[in-house]
This record gives sequence, structure tokens and C-alpha cells, in this order.
Amino acid sequence: MLLNHIINNLSLSKEAVVLGEAVLNFELNQVCLAMTDEDLMTIDLNHALIVSPIDLFDSDSVLDYFENLAKDSKISSLFLTGSCKGIKSTLIYKLCSKYNITLCCLGEDISPVSAMNRILKFYKKHLRQIEGIIQNHYLELVHLATLDLGIARIIKEAAEILGNPLVVTDESYDLVGYSSSGEVKDPIWKTIVDSGYCPIDIVKILRYEGFEKQLEREASPLFLTKGQFSKYIRRLVTEIRIGEQLKGYMALLEYEKTITPIDQEVLKFVSSIIALEFAKSDAISKARGHLGQELLGDLVKGNISSETIAQSRVKSLDWRLGEHLQIVLIGNKENRRIGGEYYDSVQSIILRHLPASKISFASNHIVILATGNSQDMLKGVLPTLEKFCCLHSLCLGIGRSYKTLMEVSLSYKEAQKALLLASSIKRPGIVHYYEDLAVYDLLINVKSDYQIHPGLQKLVEYDKNNGTDYVKTLSTYLRNYKNLSQTADDLFLHRNTILYRLNKIEEILQSSLDNHSLCLQLELGILLLDIT
Repeated sequence: MLLNHIINNLSLSKEAVVLGEAVLNFELNQVCLAMTDEDLMTIDLNHALIVSPIDLFDSDSVLDYFENLAKDSKISSLFLTGSCKGIKSTLIYKLCSKYNITLCCLGEDISPVSAMNRILKFYKKHLRQIEGIIQNHYLELVHLATLDLGIARIIKEAAEILGNPLVVTDESYDLVGYSSSGEVKDPIWKTIVDSGYCPIDIVKILRYEGFEKQLEREASPLFLTKGQFSKYIRRLVTEIRIGEQLKGYMALLEYEKTITPIDQEVLKFVSSIIALEFAKSDAISKARGHLGQELLGDLVKGNISSETIAQSRVKSLDWRLGEHLQIVLIGNKENRRIGGEYYDSVQSIILRHLPASKISFASNHIVILATGNSQDMLKGVLPTLEKFCCLHSLCLGIGRSYKTLMEVSLSYKEAQKALLLASSIKRPGIVHYYEDLAVYDLLINVKSDYQIHPGLQKLVEYDKNNGTDYVKTLSTYLRNYKNLSQTADDLFLHRNTILYRLNKIEEILQSSLDNHSLCLQLELGILLLDIT
């Protein structure tokens, strides 16, 4: 039974609640009628409500005993009858303020016994309603949980019982599931359902207005109505916890009908049922996760002897991989070890776009086995991933796409080389495809036996002695397939300047740039200069 239910049932005005408006949703475990100091000694549970005449607290011994109870969190609320004029100057007011106890003044028109009777009458009615819910709905929800039909079915059933749209997210505000009888015209709901997660600006408002901390502190469903949320549809929010660990949030929108106190009780129970599903999923995920990490490690290291064995292990873990397989490595630009602080964010980004992909740690990298049915499957996720990596000074190495599990190790090696080569040649940017750097990989293997063209060596010496930049001009010209205009644009120079430089380069080389074989040797030589 919640305190605010009692306050509403007694039809108290806002002025009657003298202290503690922020904690009106405390769950009450005991209601005590205290007419004498001896009555206070019957309180033995936390979060008790005391109903008492105000003059009882004229006694110093009663005040001392009350303070001892308050220190031990035995009292959460005090209802006083009688004249409350000057209440804010009394010692009992100061004690309630000190220990964050809700203080209500019922006035002179109601006696403590009458107030207690009304509370007990309400409580009896409340119990009958709870019994009805248990008979009609709770057992049905528990039965669903035992059938292992999943969270989505439980959410759907709960939404039908509550008669309003219901949405569940995990602790990172990623969408777990939702249910409604039709379209919901609410911008927050629509964004979460369409994008699969709660927008960061909404999360920031929740934190700025202290809603997360209040929800944790009061451990009960709370209405999200204050501050910037006052312009939106009213919603009742509760945490989903496994023991002390927060696992997610659940929100009930007041869309089809008014949310009642009984709905609040049902929502609490539903959160417990979903917590059980989370716990069950966690246990399975931990077991599968360990085996999955082991399998991904064996795939990238090439530790599996055949495609048949690899496929068998994938099938046992119920991995549903796409037609294409491609390794993406996320590493630190300084090649330092990166910790788990990035793992959850990367996983969220990847799985939102490529839900069948697998993620793990290896050495200094986060390893992503991206999988999908399109060869350019990374196209959709790369902009978000690149933005995240840029923000955290990380970089991406991407291997080629393959079609068999036995080739995953090749893609992994290529992704490793992409990061190493990009670092070696000081290649700018965040995203490094092995495909774009493969020629450097080839040249590293032959550079000890390969001599750059003597003409290129002359050009390097000329630049060094004269402060010119002819090697860069030549490199840009060849990279642009000898397109004069594009070369001029890339170097921010006039076409005539480029023509002059090319003539000078041919003079130093003592050869024409129309010679295809010469240009190929020069291009390879320039690439070799990058890695030496």
C-alpha cells in the first residue's frame, strides 16, 4: 500500500501535506494508531505510518523515542489530528524535517480513531482489489513466465491487462519490447519504437531533473510529469531490478485510460516477472556468451580444422550468420590497450544495424565479426561507428568480406594489417580498409629486394636541396590517373603551375611521363617511400 493512495483516499488538500511531498510514494509496511507513548513501542517494521493526536508530542520522552525510531528508518509518515496552528515551530516538525518524514495535518474535524478506521477500510478495499488482480491476472502472468514464451509476450499480456501502451528498455535505454492496441501519438514513444533506443537528449533531461535518482531512492513506480516532461503524455515509470542490479525500465503511458493505483501495483508485479525473464536470459547469455567468445576467438585465430566443424559449433550456439563475413577491428590510435568502457557502446551501435554480428576482445582491439546478406553491409553502420571512434580517438581496421567461416581468420589478419599499415605510413582518417592498403602489404614483403627508380631518387634529392615539392606533385598526378585539373584542385594550384612542375619533373627524370612502365615504377617507388 502506497502512502499517496491513503492521502488521496482521505481527500487531503495539498496544504495538509506539511512536509515530504517528494516522498509520497513510499511503500508502507505498517500503520500504527498511537494515542500514548506505549503505542509507539509496537512499531517493529520499516516505513510505518503513525496516526496520532498532535498533543502526544508535547512530551520530551515521546519526542526522544520518536527520534530513535526515525534514526532506524522505522517511520516514513506521521498523520496528526487536532489544531496544527504554528506546526512549523514545533519540535515534531523539526524532527520530521530532519529525517525526511512525510508530515500531514488532518485538522480538528477528524479523530485519530476515525482516521485509522478510514485507512483500514481503504486498506481492506485495496486488498480485495489486489485479490481480484491475483485471481484474474497475476497467475496468468506467472504462467506465461513458466512457458518460456519470452519478454515480448509478457509485455503484450501486461499491456492488455493495464489497458495502456507499455514499453520496456534495458538499463542503457535500448528498446527491449513494447505493446499497444494501435498507433501512439507521442513523440517520445514514437522515437523509441522507431529508432530502437531512447534519444540521448531525453536521457539527459531525465538525469538533469534527477528522475533516475528519485526512482532508485523510492523503489516504486513514479509518474513522469514534471519539468520538461509536463508537455508530454503522463507516463508511469518503474525500474526492473534483479536484486540490487538495475536491468532496465518500464513505462506505462496514460493514453487509453487513466492510470489507477491498482495499475501501479500491477506494473510493479509485471516488472518482477520481466526481471525473472532478464535473469533467465542472463544465465543463458552468460553460458552462451562464454562459448560464443571462445568460438569467435577460434575463428579469428584459425584454430578450427574444417568448415564442417565450424558450422557445427555455430549451429550449437544458434548463431544466425548472414551470407557475408567481415572482421572489423577497433583500436587505439597510439596502439594502447583499450578497455571495456567502449564495449557496450560499440555493441549497441553494431547490433542496431547488423543484429547477427558478434563482438569480442582480442589483444589491444575490440573484434567485430560483421555479418549480413549484402557485401556492402558496413555502409549503414560506418558513419555512426566512425563518429564514435573519432570522439574517443579510436580507429577502424577492416578486412575483406568472405563467405566461409574458415576465411574469417584471413579477414582478421587483414584488419590487423590495415591498422598497422595505416599507422606506419601515417595515413589520415579513422577508417582503414585493407583493400586500400594491400599494395603496401605487398611492398613490405619485397622492399628489401626492390630498388626504387633512379629517376625518383633524383627527384627526392632535388626536393631536399631546393625546397621544392615535386615528389608530392608527381604522387598526386599519378594517383589522379594523370588528370591535370583534378591534380590542380587537390593541390590548390593553377593548371599552368602544375604543367610547369610536370615539365620540370620530366626534365629531372630525363624521361617522359607518357611512358606507362615508368609511371608504374614511379608509383611503386612513391609507395615504398611512405613505408621506409
